[in-house]
Amino acid sequence: MSSSQALIRYTYLSKPNSDAKMSASITTQVPGKFDSSVLKYLRDKYPNNRQIEVTEVIWK
Repeated sequence: MSSSQALIRYTYLSKPNSDAKMSASITTQVPGKFDSSVLKYLRDKYPNNRQIEVTEVIWK
């Protein structure tokens, strides 16, 4: 499977008992060009972040 470069904007909870959402963005190579690949990538890369939600993906 080939990888594609993407700009990913997402929100997450950094602490298990917190209600405050944090926003972040990253530009990276994602295997495949699927939204499910983006979410899997973020969950694998940041296992301590809770409730990750992808807000925008810009494929390059």
